[in-house]
Amino acid sequence: MKNLLLILCSLFLFSCTAGSEEETNEADKAKLLSKRVLSDNSADAIRLDNCSKSAKSAEKAHKYAKRSQHAENFEDIRDNAREAISEFEDARKYADKCGCKKAYRVANDGVNYAKQAYRSGNIQHAQAYARDAKNTADELVSEANRCSYN
Repeated sequence: MKNLLLILCSLFLFSCTAGSEEETNEADKAKLLSKRVLSDNSADAIRLDNCSKSAKSAEKAHKYAKRSQHAENFEDIRDNAREAISEFEDARKYADKCGCKKAYRVANDGVNYAKQAYRSGNIQHAQAYARDAKNTADELVSEANRCSYN
């Protein structure tokens, strides 16, 4: 009788253990699936955030390039061009992280125009380069926004 009771108890324990292992495996599978979905959504969110940051930096670059364009002395032109360069570089970095190649190229053009404005020895030429940088910043805002909605 004792042996029968021991056998029944061990079968009961074994069946309970087997069920919980199966449930544990099911729970592990559910966790893995949710992590995959979460990581895919997170990657998209990060990409879109980088596109958005690129557009924001482009807006700041526009502001500084416009100030540089309308400045009347070299000091103001260079100060604002330097800030525009920094913002274009940030926009380029975020466009690269975003994966938007066209926005990256446009940001690179903006860096080059702002650098030319900074280095120019003639006020009219510096203002013209600053105008080109400002127009490039407008194009960059459009490209970065287009990329973030695709």
